[in-house]
Amino acid sequence: MTETPNRPEDDRPADDRLATPSGDGAVPPIPTPADLGFTAAPVEPAAPAATPVPPYGPPPTEYGAPPAYGAPQAYGAPSTYPAPQAYAAPSAYPAPPTYGAPPAYGSPAASAPSPSARNPFGLTALITGIVAIVLAAIPFAAFIAWLPAIAAVAFGIAALVTKRSAKRGQGLTGLILGSIAFVLSIIMSVVSVFLVAAVSINAVNDSIESGFDSGYTGDDTDVEGDPSYEADTQIVGGSAAGTAEDPFPIGETVEIARLGEPLYSITIVAPNLDADDLVAAEADDNDSAPDGSSYVLVPVTVTYHDDALSPGSPVSAWEDLYLTFVTADGEEIEENYGAIPDAFFDLPDLQPGESGTGNYAFIVPDDAIADGTWLVSVGWELEYHVDAR
Repeated sequence: MTETPNRPEDDRPADDRLATPSGDGAVPPIPTPADLGFTAAPVEPAAPAATPVPPYGPPPTEYGAPPAYGAPQAYGAPSTYPAPQAYAAPSAYPAPPTYGAPPAYGSPAASAPSPSARNPFGLTALITGIVAIVLAAIPFAAFIAWLPAIAAVAFGIAALVTKRSAKRGQGLTGLILGSIAFVLSIIMSVVSVFLVAAVSINAVNDSIESGFDSGYTGDDTDVEGDPSYEADTQIVGGSAAGTAEDPFPIGETVEIARLGEPLYSITIVAPNLDADDLVAAEADDNDSAPDGSSYVLVPVTVTYHDDALSPGSPVSAWEDLYLTFVTADGEEIEENYGAIPDAFFDLPDLQPGESGTGNYAFIVPDDAIADGTWLVSVGWELEYHVDAR
């Protein structure tokens, strides 16, 4: 506030200044500062401090009214204005509200996925992995199940290596499903191939059996109406029983019939018990017989009459007839497949009524030939023994 200048001293004597203007004893009115020539500078009120307005709570109290100026001192003494009364302090603002505790895990606010937590690779891996597993479990659909299986593995790896992806469980699940589906698809594909092969083989066998049945004209059948090979392929006549104890003599022709009709006439001619030189001369790479053993060449003559199950059809004699040497103690010695002269397996297919002769070769111990027999097998249906010498 601007200070008021000092009043000019009154030139009148002090007694005159204190004397009353009249003698009636009345007190004159106290002159105001304006009457005395004083001019008060205007007082500018102080601006209140700027404070933020709280969101809640009562408004601040109004400022108090400015106090009136005090009465001036007695004339003659310099008057001073009293200090202006201080404004009333504004009331305190209410404390701001406290926030509650953060929501617990699992609440809607906490469980809402953020955009960065989404994992498109993981979801794609999971879906393709499920599709691959379903296809791999179906036998013939397994041929294409490896395609979604590989895709599931690729997306699963991408989901696991993506840094911004917060959820990797779907990618890991898709990776595992894709791996299992890939292995399962290979297994089921192999099973499917075997199923197709088995069905095809059964169909071929049924067709062959159907062809045999259509050519059958005999009367001997089993209870189911199909020919019984074991019962209907048999030896006709002969001088011996054809067992190991009672073999046919060497050189005798054995007659084989099927369904009562002549099938083969088989004759084992006297064998060459020392054929080492013949075998060695046939091919340089033929192995020599070990010490105590010798090459034996057995000539076999076969005449094919006809097959009652398939009349008029040719036959491969070397496929239908098989020869084995059997020692006295029952040991069987298989045919030697080296290069030999006039091999039986080189015979051409025989038409009904044709004959052929060929050699079987064996390496037989020298001390076993006297007591052994030749075992003749006709297909899978019939066997008989012939004396070895």
